[in-house]
Amino acid sequence: MCESSPAAAKEAIVTLRKQMDTKNGLKPYRQYNALMLLRILADNPGPIFTRNIDKAFVTTLKSLWRDGRDQSVRQLLQETLEHFEVAKATDPGLEPVREFWKKEKEQIRKYFVCCDIVFETSCTSVVLTFGVLNANQKSA
Repeated sequence: MCESSPAAAKEAIVTLRKQMDTKNGLKPYRQYNALMLLRILADNPGPIFTRNIDKAFVTTLKSLWRDGRDQSVRQLLQETLEHFEVAKATDPGLEPVREFWKKEKEQIRKYFVCCDIVFETSCTSVVLTFGVLNANQKSA
């Protein structure tokens, strides 16, 4: 449907944003399903869909990343953001999302200074490994 109508693509973005909102934290299956649909629609129809991503959508992704409580949702979000960064690097509609993800990864690297952070680029397995120490703690 998004492929045939730009208005449908815009409506899909709005609906996905509402489902990914952290207000749905008690219903993480909604957030998970919305992320799955986001990834599917970003692949097909692609730019027809992604050109409708706006600042409010990126803000919702940011909020879900920072405040989300469900581990499966967080893992899928991380995998999706990595997929957008690697496999969808040429899609101009995803540029605000890639910028957000780049800044978040940099903040993580600054905060966890004592250990390596591993971002596997495989779309099937993305893993963050965090250490116990952060920038405000001293090692023994």
